[in-house]
Parts: sequence; C-alpha cells; structure tokens
Amino acid sequence: MTSICFITYEYPPQIGGEAAYTSGLASALNDMGNDITVITTTSGKSMDISKEGDIRVIRLPKSRVLPKMLSFSIDARKILENGAPGKIDIIHNTSDYNGIIIPGNKKKTPVIATIHHPYAEERRIYRASTSNIEYFKYAIHRKIDYLEYNSKLLCRKSDRLIAVSNYTAKSVTAEYGIQPDKLSIIPNAVDINRFNPDIDGTEIRKKLGIAAEKVILFVGRLDFQKGIEYLISAFSKIVKEFPEAKLIVVGDGPLKNNVRAAINESGLSKSVFLMGRTDTDDLPKIYAACDLFVVPSLMEGFGIVYLEAMASGKACIGANIGGVEDAIVDGHTGLLVPPADSDSIYCAIKKLLSDEDTLARFGKEGRKRVLENFTWKKVAAQTLEVYNKASGSV
Repeated sequence: MTSICFITYEYPPQIGGEAAYTSGLASALNDMGNDITVITTTSGKSMDISKEGDIRVIRLPKSRVLPKMLSFSIDARKILENGAPGKIDIIHNTSDYNGIIIPGNKKKTPVIATIHHPYAEERRIYRASTSNIEYFKYAIHRKIDYLEYNSKLLCRKSDRLIAVSNYTAKSVTAEYGIQPDKLSIIPNAVDINRFNPDIDGTEIRKKLGIAAEKVILFVGRLDFQKGIEYLISAFSKIVKEFPEAKLIVVGDGPLKNNVRAAINESGLSKSVFLMGRTDTDDLPKIYAACDLFVVPSLMEGFGIVYLEAMASGKACIGANIGGVEDAIVDGHTGLLVPPADSDSIYCAIKKLLSDEDTLARFGKEGRKRVLENFTWKKVAAQTLEVYNKASGSV
C-alpha cells in the first residue's frame, strides 16, 4: 500500500477540471488499496479535517489578506513540513500552479506534479489576438504571471511530471527546459458510470421547456480561451436553417455579460439558455439532454468536458488545436475545425444536425474510445508506474 498526499486548490464540491481530475484519480487509487490524503481549500474560516469515504481530506481556509492561491500554497507547505498528514510516500500536486508548495523535502519524499495547462502558450495566443488594453485586462484578471511562474517552478522542482496531453508535454519541455525523460504523458479520464448513454435527459429538457428540438451544449468557463463568442456567432446562422434548435450554455466567467449581450443582439434570447454554474449532480443529465456537444476552444491542455460528452454518447465538435486533438478523433468521434472560425463551426454543426446516422455513430464511437483509453482505473495504474519511478530516483 502506498500513502499518497494530493495537493489541489480545487476539490469537490467545487467544480472544474482540476477538481474532477483529483477526485477521480484519488478515488481510483483508493479503490486499488492505497491510502489517500487530500489537502485542499474550504470556504470556512478554519481548517477542517474529515473522512470522505476512505479518503482523508484536509481543507484549509482561504486568507482574507493574501491572494487566495498564494495563501493556500503557503499553508499547504506548512502542513507538509509539520508532518500533519502522517506518513507520506508520495506528494502529488494536481494543481499545476503551486510551485511553492514543495517543502524542503528533508525526508526525500518524491514529489509528482500533473501539468494540465500550458500557460505560456495561452499567454502567447491571447497576446497575438487582442489589443494592448484587452491583454492588460486579461493578464490582471487571469493572474497569468503568477500562474506561469509557479507552473515553471513546479515543473523544475518536482521529481517527476505528468502531462495530460502531447500538446502540454511539448509546451512544458520547450518553455521550461524540462528533459523529456522526466515527463510521462497520461491523459485525463472520466467516470464512465456517472457519464453514460443510458442517463435520461428528459428532466432537464422539461425544466427548460424543450421538447423534440435539436439541442447543442456548451460546458466551460466563459472566457476568451473557450471560444464561446465564435459559437454564438455560428449558432445565429444555425437557427436560420434549424429554427427550433436550442443552445444550452453551462458555465460562468468574465465574459458572461458579453455573451448575454451577443445573444440579445443576435435575437437569440429565446433559443439560448444560460444556466451558469450548475450542480455537479445535474451535469450528467444535461449532457444526456443534448444532441451535440460543442466547445470551440482557442487552446486547451486537454479538456475533460470532451471525455464527459463522449462517455455520455454524444458527438463532439472542437478546434484542431492543443490537447483537444488527443480527445476527439476527427471523423470518428466528432469533427475538428480551425480555431476562431465561426463559419467552420457553423458548417460542422449543420453537417451533424442534418445527418442523424453520423451523429449517432460518432456518439457510439466516442463512448467506445473512452472505455478503451480514458477510464480512471487505467489512468490510476499508469500513475502508479510514475510513482514507482519517482521512488526509485529520489
């Protein structure tokens, strides 16, 4: 049995890719007989230590003085240095922006880090695509300097790295000077029981007043990176040919007001449903309620949402950039289009909504691909191999 301590800023009931990744991996490794501790955040004013199933969870309060991510990093490091979790064989950072968490490591405990997102690449794309003022606003709101610096620090100080996609691996080695033999590529995974084609989406459709109409679904943060504005533009053309089509948007973010304004300006207020952040229990039902999943990100380290959609038996449309290409197989589980191209998104959506057989085939092939490549059981086994390599090298 291996004693593993996960460090993550986000963990359920919080939602997001980092929370889903840590929870899924921790549960799978626990099922394999390993002892698991998770150090994460809480909205409370004091530290909380509890058992969630067989997993020990230490929740640290967020500072009212220091930036939240910084205060969590400092407090988590203190916990590790003071030995609060007890005997630990492996420290695994699943937040890829927590470089200062790594303790002095006097006990030579191997430190693993999962790198989800190429921040340097995100900065470059945004810088080339926006005005100076818009870039400045983005950099401040996103805290991109902090994220990029700490990701680089984490990569250099960790004993072994896990990249969730080929794209992320190439970015890390190129930008941070990381040797390829220090890094393993292990993809994200998804709960194949929680997300599956047998779930009924009728409840969600009734709640929104949708009957037999074709439904397109977007799940993601409403920011520049996810390309939501290009989907809205494409959808404004789709409704001219499919007047009853609906678009469900799940997520929140800095572009929420811009998205709402674009919807109103395009006369789509009766065709688009902004659901905001949704309860995690409802998410599988929302996937079940759609016919087609579309997230046209301008860049993506991987994108767990594509796996959730494919596991739910839904065809996907994404951009042929970054880690998306590790998830969607063009012409088999969905369609890949050029990034930032609303016309191509429109053509892809039109093609699939007009072809029921292809839509169904992509959904079946997507589910099959997830079962073969992206289960937590398989990913956990691959991760254990990384732990073993790290233990032998420290």
